[in-house]
Amino acid sequence: DGATLFGDDLGWDASRQPAADAPVISLPRALVDMADHMICHRDLDVPARLYRLFWRVQSDRYLLSRKTDDDVHWARQISKAISRDIHKMHAFVRFRSLGEGDDGRENYAAWFEPTHRILRLGAPFFMRRFAGMNWAIITPDARAIWDGKELRFGEGGSAEDVPDHDVIEDQWRTYYGAIFNPARVKIQAMQSEMPKKYWHNLPEAQDIASLLA
Repeated sequence: DGATLFGDDLGWDASRQPAADAPVISLPRALVDMADHMICHRDLDVPARLYRLFWRVQSDRYLLSRKTDDDVHWARQISKAISRDIHKMHAFVRFRSLGEGDDGRENYAAWFEPTHRILRLGAPFFMRRFAGMNWAIITPDARAIWDGKELRFGEGGSAEDVPDHDVIEDQWRTYYGAIFNPARVKIQAMQSEMPKKYWHNLPEAQDIASLLA
């Protein structure tokens, strides 16, 4: 419920800091930005290959410009995969109403299953777009909470943490059905932009088959 989702105990210890005697290395800003995306990828090779890039760039400051380099090419592909996953998150998160909270603001929650661990990178978009409401986005890996003042992160959850239906969903499905034009739909292109793996969490996807028919 709202009290559970928007409570103070999010389960993460934000006080953990690197050791004071940890070695310091110098990295190009472009590599830092790329690494910030790459560490969200589920490929188990990411930590080791990132370490190798960090090591190599200490003696080759122009390493990232060498597009034919195997490590650089791999890193760019990994980073692009994360960018695509963030784009899908921005497109396919669907909030459900939890009602009004004690602060008088409407509370909403959404369940989303990203391919990678991207919630930290994807959530600020919703903070900017839906600043006027309280919301929580729950994923298997983590959750993001916005209370109108602060964006916080905590442990992941399950689909059962979010209502499976609300009145807004019915309104959205009615609107989607009204604007859907099957004569203009290209099935392959639609599934490329809206992969079937997301359909079970999209209320409008329940109607696609009947609308096409």
